[in-house]
Amino acid sequence: MLYYQIINEYVKDRLGWHHSAKSLMYSVNFQEIKTLQHQGNWDEATRIMIDSAQKLQMAGADLIVICTNTMHKMAQEVERSVCIPLIHIADSTAIEIVKDGIKKIALLGTSCSFNDCHSNIL
Repeated sequence: MLYYQIINEYVKDRLGWHHSAKSLMYSVNFQEIKTLQHQGNWDEATRIMIDSAQKLQMAGADLIVICTNTMHKMAQEVERSVCIPLIHIADSTAIEIVKDGIKKIALLGTSCSFNDCHSNIL
């Protein structure tokens, strides 16, 4: 709900009047994802994310947003599976950090190697 609200407020601020975002949502069963995470079955979790992204692309989406931090672990695989851009939370965060001139940051999140989780900005 928060993502939906923020996106629509941004669109209204940019376009004015009563504009809102045209959006598609594909929601997965988080219990299934959480179970796969705890089992360390990232291959199956990645398959679910890829399948979801491909369904959104086929439905006409212009871009993909993953609305959970941990699942960005497989963002590269998801992005390679579709022809539309994926907005990565790390890239978006880095852009705001640089824009605001912040010099020191502290980030909390799922641990992963630099090759698995990275930002093209930082």
